[in-house]
Amino acid sequence: AIRASIDKPAKEAKIPQTPEAMYDFFISRVRQNLHVVFCLSYIGTSFADYCRMYPSLVSCTTAIWLLPWPSEALTEVALKFLTEGNLEEMYRAPVAQIFGIAHVSVADYSAQMYAKEKRMNYVTPTNYLELVQGYMAMLTSKQKSLGAAADKLRNGLSKLDDARTQVAEMSVDLEEKQKICATKSKECEELLGEIVQERSKADAQAAQVEA
Repeated sequence: AIRASIDKPAKEAKIPQTPEAMYDFFISRVRQNLHVVFCLSYIGTSFADYCRMYPSLVSCTTAIWLLPWPSEALTEVALKFLTEGNLEEMYRAPVAQIFGIAHVSVADYSAQMYAKEKRMNYVTPTNYLELVQGYMAMLTSKQKSLGAAADKLRNGLSKLDDARTQVAEMSVDLEEKQKICATKSKECEELLGEIVQERSKADAQAAQVEA
């Protein structure tokens, strides 16, 4: 497969089709087109140790120093994460700006601390990404917990509303039954009065008969 992939370029370059020539042509193309990116953090002593142990890292490479991100880039990165989350749109831009301002402020105060106390506090883009991702994780967790609490509250209010409706219906039913009870009580009192009168008449007649 490798031989087939370099046949056409070799013919165009007029390379002899011998194994040795084709191998040399392949190696030359690898050296020309292969780029290896080796990332190292300057925090701590690891970078200096690697350079001492492997001098070719300095003499045979091109160093590209990753400078601190500007505030605008920090805001754009935070805004991208916030857009992918569940934060309302009206809050995304202000929160993203706060993230950028906080990161830049920490970097500034770290520089002041180094100037005064000679103590280095490294502030890297990784710290910034961890900050934003941590905020998004906490936001998602809080949204879930608050959503569950809101659901419980809604269920409780619904049950209270149902109970209030049932109490109102029972109150109406109770009032009707109280009216019926009052009517029955009055009828019982009247009937008791009639019974007492009849009993008095019966006692009087019994006394006359005995006499």
